Amino acid sequence: MLNPSSRIWIYQASRSFSVTEFDFISQKLNQFVADWSSHGKKLDVASEIKYNRFVIIAIDESLAAASGCSIDKAVHFMSEMGNVLKIDFLDRNLVYLENDILKSIEIKNIKSTVLDGILKPETIVFDNTVSSLEQFKINWQTEAKNTWLKRYFVESLV
Repeated sequence: MLNPSSRIWIYQASRSFSVTEFDFISQKLNQFVADWSSHGKKLDVASEIKYNRFVIIAIDESLAAASGCSIDKAVHFMSEMGNVLKIDFLDRNLVYLENDILKSIEIKNIKSTVLDGILKPETIVFDNTVSSLEQFKINWQTEAKNTWLKRYFVESLV
């Protein structure tokens, strides 16, 4: 079990994974985290795939900190996997839940989806800006009004 202050990275895929892709990603991810090190020191790492669309990697830096090079290795690993599977793991669209189904909105269309009533203050969104395991557990899935999106709801009232 990792420390609640463990550092976290969330890689959001541009689409959901097929069963075969999920198995491939799981296998490669397990291999990667088992071998991941920083300046020759093994990192205390955990990983998980959520909603068939998010790859989460957490490091307990109280034992060994992730260096810039080791972080680059993770980004490179995810990029390579994305190239193989034709999936963008650095997708920046807003992903939200509607009737327990994942949907996404291009960032440029957020304001219009708020004005159209599609995205509401109570809509559950995924806040990939969380940076610790504790924040992830509490704030990753949250109502849109609790995130950076709140400005759009204030604007839509004016």
